[in-house]
Amino acid sequence: MTDKKGLTTFQLKVFACLVMVIDHVSAIFMPFYDPMDSSTWPWAFALNNDILRGIGRLALPIFAFLIAEGCRHTRSLPRYCGRLFGFAVLSMVPYCFALFSQNLYTPRLVGDPSWYDEFLGTPPIWFFPDHVGNVLFSLAIGAAAVWLWNRLRPRIRGLVWIVLALYYAASLVIGMAFSVEYAEIIVPLVLGLYLLRSRRAQCLWLAAMMIVYYLGFAAWNGMGLAWVHRLEQLWGDPQLWDALLSAGFLYTAWACLAVIPVALYNGMPGKTGKWVKWGFYLFYPVHLLVLGGIRELLLLLA
Repeated sequence: MTDKKGLTTFQLKVFACLVMVIDHVSAIFMPFYDPMDSSTWPWAFALNNDILRGIGRLALPIFAFLIAEGCRHTRSLPRYCGRLFGFAVLSMVPYCFALFSQNLYTPRLVGDPSWYDEFLGTPPIWFFPDHVGNVLFSLAIGAAAVWLWNRLRPRIRGLVWIVLALYYAASLVIGMAFSVEYAEIIVPLVLGLYLLRSRRAQCLWLAAMMIVYYLGFAAWNGMGLAWVHRLEQLWGDPQLWDALLSAGFLYTAWACLAVIPVALYNGMPGKTGKWVKWGFYLFYPVHLLVLGGIRELLLLLA
């Protein structure tokens, strides 16, 4: 029997991890634009934000699709959700350490550590209580929505949508409070990909959710403010909103490209085994620790 053409689950996971690493490498090692610093490298900024970070936008929609497929094929959905939540907690410190301390070229501290400072003293460089919501929390929230659907649908039928709406509202509030990535769309995104059976319908749903996110929620939250470096005045320019929308369009275009590998998915698992299963779970926190460690070493040697 010959193998089916297309991408297996294993290959799709590898591709998603690759674009995620590209995104994180650019976030940690490439220059950020500083409107107060005229020496910022415009070409490096364009490479970082327009291309490398853009490539990284493919990761979440592919991971969301894989989570929906995982929910469909797992032997135990509660355990599946538990593993995602468990590794999300395990990844909290590596996530803050790698992505929310400082960039190699542009030192930056994000978040508001005043809560930590008030109760526990000066916060370490790698911990911000309001920025612990790594993407594994998002994927776990999406998987839990599928579990709720399967659990409640046979019992309460039409009322399941009310429960899911309340669950979505709660996840949205908690997600916004702790800066959980993609909290605004993860529930409808994963649940829709799970309920839709046609690959074409799944691709259309995925693209629609990316458009809603990057041209809606992300623009509202200020996603893409960095692109405003193209304007002479960052704050107060009457064209600020236009710049935000242009950033949203750019990220939308990159994110929608995720439909290509998803459309090529052939439904086959590919390589399997415990090392594959646990390797992909461990890859997220480990690669963050490695990248953050390399950055600290380079800063130490500078």
